[in-house]
Amino acid sequence: MTKETKPFGFPPTARLHCSREFKHATDQGKKIHTPLFLAFLCKNGLDCSRLGVTVSKKVGQAVTRNRIKRWLRDYFRHRQARMAEHWDVVIIARIKANAASRGEFDRALDSVFRSLLSSRR
Repeated sequence: MTKETKPFGFPPTARLHCSREFKHATDQGKKIHTPLFLAFLCKNGLDCSRLGVTVSKKVGQAVTRNRIKRWLRDYFRHRQARMAEHWDVVIIARIKANAASRGEFDRALDSVFRSLLSSRR
């Protein structure tokens, strides 16, 4: 029996795991500021894009932090197939992210990915 890949899955290969991977993306990547978070984008040379998320305790309690991480992963899962090139994306949530609606969140992420697409031209 073979495993089918889910079209919007988020397998371990689509995640940044160790601090070395996070550090490489933050040191070598393009930095983008938004009111809700800080994003670092770095080409990875792999066959898929990967996401790393950091949400500190300053942002809020565990329920809030987990909601933010869930929204980030969901956004990334639905848009990673549209990326022509493969990137390591590190997103660090800011304190304002705890009060943002889902629409505000998605608009802020849209601006990050628009700048990503415009930077590769």
